[in-house]
Amino acid sequence: MLFWFLGIFILLLLMGIPISFCLSITMLLLVLTQTTLPLILIPQQLIIGADNFTLMAIPFFMLAAKFMSGGGITKRIMDFVNSLIGWITGGLALVNVGANMLMAGLSGSSVADAAMMGSILIPAMKEKGYSADFSAALTSCASTIGIIIPPSIPMILLGFISNISVVRLFLGGVFPGILVGVFLMGVAYYYSRKNGYPKENRVGLREIGKRFVSTFGH
Repeated sequence: MLFWFLGIFILLLLMGIPISFCLSITMLLLVLTQTTLPLILIPQQLIIGADNFTLMAIPFFMLAAKFMSGGGITKRIMDFVNSLIGWITGGLALVNVGANMLMAGLSGSSVADAAMMGSILIPAMKEKGYSADFSAALTSCASTIGIIIPPSIPMILLGFISNISVVRLFLGGVFPGILVGVFLMGVAYYYSRKNGYPKENRVGLREIGKRFVSTFGH
């Protein structure tokens, strides 16, 4: 009998219905046909499941990421990181990783980081002579730091489901996230040297200070 519901779920997916609605419709049919539970329990359980103070952080992280993207903070972060490490061989590749590390501490979502950074850095890297494959692969790998360096939406969900301290999860993600970023920079530098990818122009300390204030002083 369960294979019928699996078939309904797959059919709904093939019809182009969003996966959340596919799951909801399939489970609703399962409850109606295979159980005697009153339907009033469904909205009650939805409210009880969402009635948690910790989970409130997730939509606010998403909202903050949206505000940052629309307000230009993404571009300012990249300019600041570029002033610090862009002068090294493969400057934009290193900026890609470094900017993702900073964005990880703001958005809490790898998907958001990939969307914000990829929309700006991938075209810029291709224009500078980086291959499209390398640019896309580096952005994809660097964006995964977004769920390691706190705050992290998956860590919040894990702490809520497993009853683990979210603060301890956040503290446990700091150094691994930094190490992932540093080693990823090393790999990016190696391939940049190997393929002759360019450096960015070096800027002075005064300009670095201005970009720092522009990025973090607002």
